Amino acid sequence: MSEKTNTTAEIEKLYITFAGNVFLKKLVLYDTKGDTLLYTESLEPSIALLPLILAREINLDYLGCSGLTANVHRVSISENFNFNFLIDVFSASNDSSESTHSSNSEALKLSIGEIHFSNCALAYNDQLLGIKNKAIVEDLYLKSN
Repeated sequence: MSEKTNTTAEIEKLYITFAGNVFLKKLVLYDTKGDTLLYTESLEPSIALLPLILAREINLDYLGCSGLTANVHRVSISENFNFNFLIDVFSASNDSSESTHSSNSEALKLSIGEIHFSNCALAYNDQLLGIKNKAIVEDLYLKSN
């Protein structure tokens, strides 16, 4: 990913838990200027892989995130946010495969179970529109049926 984006992503530890979840410890993503775009102490998504592969379904049974810091910004002279490079890289890799998909292909189905965020700080600064927001989430728990 670093070669395609010309940025750095760091993960201190990555492993599979006994429950089969992916667990990331100390994930850091930098933007193209070297500023921290995203940092998290720990991230644990539980996604069933077979439905994703066989049935185009994303079953996010659980998402746990602790110590998240996200910094999103756009300067007044640009139409792009500091994360647009990620969209550009991943959408460019899909452009060549667009012709192989039929126009009537089904959309991905998404189901979400439990979400638990703790100790999160989010910053959004859009100089172009004059919007500046910060949010601090100490503990957020959501559950869907």
